[in-house]
Amino acid sequence: MKGYFLRGAEDFQRGYDSGKSDQSPCEFTLTVVSENLDQLIASPDHPAKMVGTVIAPALSKAPLSVNNGEFGLFVDFPDQVQDQNT
Repeated sequence: MKGYFLRGAEDFQRGYDSGKSDQSPCEFTLTVVSENLDQLIASPDHPAKMVGTVIAPALSKAPLSVNNGEFGLFVDFPDQVQDQNT
């Protein structure tokens, strides 16, 4: 995934817009590893592992490693619902 960001931005769109105008790219490549794909699909309580690399010069001149990341498929976060109009 590729885009732009600005640290401390008030929201995602402002972070993208400001990061783009400031030429502050952010990109990452992640690999999701699951020991049991059927269980991952059927159960939101069955996380998979994530590993990969993040390239974000505003955070680090060298690529950053993602180790021991956790991926959840179809996980519901009802307390974190966001409305596009707010």
